[in-house]
Amino acid sequence: MSSLCTLYPRIPQTLLREHYRCDPLIIGFCSKQFYNGELIPMKKSEGEFTPVRVVRTVKGNHARGTVNFRQVETITKEIIPALEERFTDIGIIAPYNNQVNALHEALETMGRCYAIATVHKFQGREDDAIVLSTVDNQVKEFTDDPHLLNVAVSRARRQFTLVVSADEQPDSNIRDLIDYIEYYQGKSVESEISSIFDFLYDDYTQDLLNFYKTHKRVSVYDSENLTYWAIRDTIKEQGYAHLGILMHYPMRHLVTEASPLSKEQRTYASHPWTHVDFLIFDKVTHKAKMAIEVDGTQYHKSGTEQSRRDIMKDSILASINLPLLRLRTDGSQEREVIRRVLENAIH
Repeated sequence: MSSLCTLYPRIPQTLLREHYRCDPLIIGFCSKQFYNGELIPMKKSEGEFTPVRVVRTVKGNHARGTVNFRQVETITKEIIPALEERFTDIGIIAPYNNQVNALHEALETMGRCYAIATVHKFQGREDDAIVLSTVDNQVKEFTDDPHLLNVAVSRARRQFTLVVSADEQPDSNIRDLIDYIEYYQGKSVESEISSIFDFLYDDYTQDLLNFYKTHKRVSVYDSENLTYWAIRDTIKEQGYAHLGILMHYPMRHLVTEASPLSKEQRTYASHPWTHVDFLIFDKVTHKAKMAIEVDGTQYHKSGTEQSRRDIMKDSILASINLPLLRLRTDGSQEREVIRRVLENAIH
């Protein structure tokens, strides 16, 4: 319609003022922000739950281009399980296809299947509950488009959830939406999804300095120091006194002449620089139990030479039946992941 109005600026327009789809608080924002308050909500609020809310991820620059895995995990692990207690008709909207794909993949691993699409593809449909992932650390012009935001919010019949970064947002439609929701519903909901690697962000500089007051450095890399102590604490908490940790363990010591490796694999494994970041082993039997790699998102980006080496390393460890856990620095809940994988590796 906006395209037609641009082509024919004098064409007569009629606003259908009576709105029957959304809860009054949901459509109330669209009416005030985009329709000069002229929409008349004809549906009564159910009053059983909060119809609009904001969920903020913890501090940190979690967006990587057009994907934000922290928002993905917040949606799939916190928001969706809570919504499922009340709704079966749930939709998720994101501004970018990469975020849509990441959400699809995460929910599929959980055995969930919901409508997930960009705003453009969501036009014309509606759901009882809608979740909007903004992706950006600070909202950008594309995400803040008034026409698209209007469509996104008004897809929700009974409940609308906005997922944003903890960063302060610039003056924008998204900022106005946050302020609107907080005015009517109080404080934003703070996500509990966190990561040991959050300390790498500038917002946590003092926290990292405090960490080193009680934890000695074992590496020149902060990411490896944080991982080492997460592994060590997990081993201690689980009561695995028989397990030890080695850092930068050479792969040539993990393979033998009998290992079923190709010539290329054996050449790579025998290189003096090829190692696993962390090796967890049994201090009694000296048997390797598990390998852990720390993957920086930029250095280990798909398609790079490092990612090709990662694939080679993965294949070698799979050939010798040594469990491998890769921890991405844009991931979360590493202690729980380490505990779960380690438990499987030793039983």
